[in-house]
This record gives sequence, C-alpha cells and structure tokens, in this order.
Amino acid sequence: MNRLKKYFLLSFIFCNLPLVALEDNNKVDVLQNSTEFLEENDIQNGVEISTAVLQEFNKNENNSDDLENMSKNEINIEETVGGTGIVQDKKETLWNKISLNLGYPYIGIQYQFDTKWKTELRYANSSGINIYAGRLYYNLKNYQKINLFCGIEIGGIYFNTYDIKGDGVEWGPFIGYEYLISNKFSIISDFYPVLISLDSDSFNQNGFEFVINLGINFYFN
Repeated sequence: MNRLKKYFLLSFIFCNLPLVALEDNNKVDVLQNSTEFLEENDIQNGVEISTAVLQEFNKNENNSDDLENMSKNEINIEETVGGTGIVQDKKETLWNKISLNLGYPYIGIQYQFDTKWKTELRYANSSGINIYAGRLYYNLKNYQKINLFCGIEIGGIYFNTYDIKGDGVEWGPFIGYEYLISNKFSIISDFYPVLISLDSDSFNQNGFEFVINLGINFYFN
C-alpha cells in the first residue's frame, strides 16, 4: 500500500513537471512579448515625439522667417543721404527720396533713384526771364561729407523783358559738389558752360554762357 502511494505521488510529480515548465515558459514568453511591445511602443512614441518636435521647430522657423520679412518693411534701413556716404537710419518711403533745392534765383525738386543717380525739376526767374529745366545727376565720388557729381541740364527759356518777347532753349553739362551739414541740410554748388539759343521777332541769338549755381538742399527724411 505504501508503495502504491509512492508510485502515484511520483507519477503526479512527473506528470506536472512539464506543465510547470510550460507555465514558466509561457510566463517568460509573455514577459518577453510585453517587453518587446513596450519597446516598440516606446520607439513609436519616440518617433511621434521627434516628428512633433521637428514640425514645431519648422513652424517656429517659418514664423521667424515671416517676422523677419515683415520687419524688413518696417524697421529702419541704412541709406546714404544724397549719395554723400553719410549713413543714417530711415524708413523706405517716397519722402526719403525727395529733397528741395533752393538757390538764387531758382528752386528745384530732386528725386534720388539710388546712391548714384538722381533727377531734378528746376524753375528759375530773373528780370522777366523764366527757365524751366530738367537735370540728371550722377554721383562720382564720396569723401565723407563731400560728394562730387556731374550731370546734364536741358531747359526751355521764355522771356518778356525790355519790350522783347520770345523763347529759346538751353543745355549743358555740369560738374559740382555737395557738402552735407547734417542729415537735413547740405550746401550744393555746380559750374557749367551752357549753350543758349534765343528766338524772337526782332532777333535770333546763339551763344555760350558760363553759369555758377549755389544753393541749399533740404531733405525730407
């Protein structure tokens, strides 16, 4: 009887050992699968987080570019005044390109295309003689506050003086300088030989005259 009990006990143990081993193997497999699942989720979550970070970075970078482009239209930019080489901060507007030229006996409005080129519409009056002229300037060289320039002037002459009435044309190349006193004012002077052609009922006359101009530029910046 005791032998029979021992036999059944040993049979029970040996029969259940594979079950225990299988159960332990299942636990290991489940644990391994869980670990792999967690690792895959972590990797996937990490990729999603990295993607989100990159998207946010690109968004911020685009926003920075937009702000930079907007600021370029609003912030002050460096420009030279009248091409003199004097640098100042100012906004890019139409008034910053316009200056008023006052001299004797003329008045002119100048428009600055860039640091090299500008144009001027000029009106002069003296003793019944009216001159409407256009000028084109080219800046030659900047020496701190002094700017050397050259150009050409072409205009129409209308006169009614000493009982003589008529009209004519004048044109000639000029050379001069501009001295910047401040960002608002400058002294401008030029010299040129001008060819004048006059026509009236009583006479026709052609000839050269030498003209010296001296004036003050007022900038609207």
